[in-house]
Amino acid sequence: MIYFNLILSFIQISFAIEYKNFTVKELPKLISITEKKGILVSSKCNNCIAIQQTKNKKKFTEWTNTQKNKTLIGNPASSLCHFLDGNNINLKAYNNSDEGFCLFKDKSLISSMQLYWKLENK
Repeated sequence: MIYFNLILSFIQISFAIEYKNFTVKELPKLISITEKKGILVSSKCNNCIAIQQTKNKKKFTEWTNTQKNKTLIGNPASSLCHFLDGNNINLKAYNNSDEGFCLFKDKSLISSMQLYWKLENK
């Protein structure tokens, strides 16, 4: 099991505001990440929104179509996360490596890049 610490920043505050049913105090309890089928997801995630999104090729195609003729600045995985109604947050592991995660309203997390790659290669 891999554990992440949330990077303390404005992301934490915007997270608490956007998801009114969460509080800043709850955040450390939410961050428990494991690898399932080669993808980093919430430890308690079985049929959560994060896992469901890995099968959502239709939404990925819709997102891809919205990106045509646009200059994409930044991380496409973050853009996809927002398109899927998630909130992209950055987490720092104990070894100081950073990883972007997509957080959904059911409190499930998934690696943003791994979600992107999974959908891109379906």
